[in-house]
Amino acid sequence: LVATALAATPLEAPELGTGTLYLDPASLWELPAATADLEAIATHALALPSGSASLGASYYVQAVDVTTGELSRTWRQVTILP
Repeated sequence: LVATALAATPLEAPELGTGTLYLDPASLWELPAATADLEAIATHALALPSGSASLGASYYVQAVDVTTGELSRTWRQVTILP
C-alpha cells in the first residue's frame, strides 16, 4: 500500500486487512503483490514522479500480507531528494 499522507489517527481497516492502517485512506493506492523470500523480505520497484516539482514530495508505504490479510506493524517514508 502507498499513500501521499499518513492517517491523522491510525485506524482499523478491515476491508484492507487485520491490524492497524497508518496510511491516509483518502490518498491510498495499492501496488501489485510482491513475492517474499524465505526471510519474509519482499521488494517492489516503485515508479516515482521526476522533475523539480516533485522534489521534497513524500510517499508512505505499508505492507499487507495477501495470504493472511495482516497489515504490517510499521510503515516507511520515501522522500524525493535532488
